[in-house]
Amino acid sequence: MNREVRKKTSSSGDPKRTRRLALAAAAVLLLLIVVLLHSGQDTASTIKPLIDVPLSEEQTEEVVYTQGVDVSNYQGEIDFDVLHEQGIQFVFIKATEGNSWVDQRFQENWKKASKCKGLRYGAYHFMSFRTPGSEQASSFINTVPKDKDALPPVVDIELYEEFINSPPSQEHFRETLNPILEAMEKQYGKTPILYTTSYVYNRYILGNYDNPIWIADHSLPAALPDGTPWLFCQYSYEGQLDGYDGEEPYIDLDVFNGSPEQLQEL
Repeated sequence: MNREVRKKTSSSGDPKRTRRLALAAAAVLLLLIVVLLHSGQDTASTIKPLIDVPLSEEQTEEVVYTQGVDVSNYQGEIDFDVLHEQGIQFVFIKATEGNSWVDQRFQENWKKASKCKGLRYGAYHFMSFRTPGSEQASSFINTVPKDKDALPPVVDIELYEEFINSPPSQEHFRETLNPILEAMEKQYGKTPILYTTSYVYNRYILGNYDNPIWIADHSLPAALPDGTPWLFCQYSYEGQLDGYDGEEPYIDLDVFNGSPEQLQEL
């Protein structure tokens, strides 16, 4: 989700990454086909699914996902109505990072997204391991309006830069994250969502937090590593849609694990 983090981790020659990129490319191609097939008609609000999802015997064969995106200043000026017309039903907007950085387009994006009829919208914070969680929470709360119609707030948790090779301790992780979660829930009255990778989920979150999970996994897994369901999944960094003009040609593609009606209940 964080563009600088993607740059630093994308240079790996890991064969798993190569396979995931191939799957992501296939997903984007199929998404564009869906959009073209629905041009001039009512756009599809769900996908079933864009790439094959391995289902266990306990799962039903009918999988319904609701399409969405996440954005930041890299997408430049965004026309949310145009995104919505292409079947996008929700958007998460980057608001803050660390204890002081504010996305320069957050206020504009938030205002425009909130005026797009039928589009669900929410904000996310990129968590830093370098500054106190309480300060990060204050920055987010001072930036993101209290809006009863918004999706729950999101904490984006990724290992970056020096923390990739030297991950923070369990204690440091909790001391940073817990104050953010507590302050967000108190302010917005909704349980925050955790955006993360399978590695971070297994290392820090599993067994310690019961927050809803937004997993970054380009294989679009049927469930989290421990078999529990995810709420959102980011399955591609390389979507290409109409409706934005920033320096970044791509847009992150996500799905909600359920129908548009269920999304409205969040």
